[in-house]
Amino acid sequence: MTKVKIAALAAVLVLGGVAAVPLARTVSTRHNIPPHYAFSGASGARVGPLDLVDVNTSGKVPGDPGRGIAEAEHVYNDIQVYRERHQGQLPPDGSALRDDRVRNLKAYGYPDFMAALRAYCNPDSRYADDPVARKDPAATETFMLTKHRTDGSAIGSSEQAGTRDVLAYSDTYYHENIRRHGAKADTISPAGFYIVVWADGEVQEVPFERTAYVKQPDGFMVVFPGQAGIPASAVPFKTYWASVLHP
Repeated sequence: MTKVKIAALAAVLVLGGVAAVPLARTVSTRHNIPPHYAFSGASGARVGPLDLVDVNTSGKVPGDPGRGIAEAEHVYNDIQVYRERHQGQLPPDGSALRDDRVRNLKAYGYPDFMAALRAYCNPDSRYADDPVARKDPAATETFMLTKHRTDGSAIGSSEQAGTRDVLAYSDTYYHENIRRHGAKADTISPAGFYIVVWADGEVQEVPFERTAYVKQPDGFMVVFPGQAGIPASAVPFKTYWASVLHP
């Protein structure tokens, strides 16, 4: 799943539709990450295959996570509007949601295209690890929609007790802080958290140390505690990075 760069539209078709669905969720915010959520010293071989950029936040989480929470609220609300407009179906990807939104702005509760653009473009993207988001934060959507569960089952299908689906997430406030040392081993000093939009409407900040990774056909996908469909093969964060740094 990749972030979406928004192209300017020469014309936008505005149609009538259902009213925006009020957001019903519990927001769990933690804007100052306690020190124990960051660790350093992991090291190993070059991480060249991942082609990660060198961004050093010095263990801090720059920006205002409240902006990410606000963006998450729009994401959740808009997914609900999309489902009402498409017989309960979830958008297959971020592009489908965006296209439906810009063609039906009033149905989604936006007075004009620029209002919809501002709702989805977080200025804190200028601090992101992703070079695309960092280069043009005013025109980059940062939330990635979840297409399916990592075990292959459909989002919304029967789930194990105590689990729930993730609709979308953002890594804007998670920083890997990879340092390259020439011929020497690379090191990482991660800091921050993901903002997760759950299917029940909760918006939550999940510290990076609580994440895990599941191998998919196109690479590894990050998963979160309590997420439905996590297979037994999921690899905890530290174990995953140890394998990346020590292939």
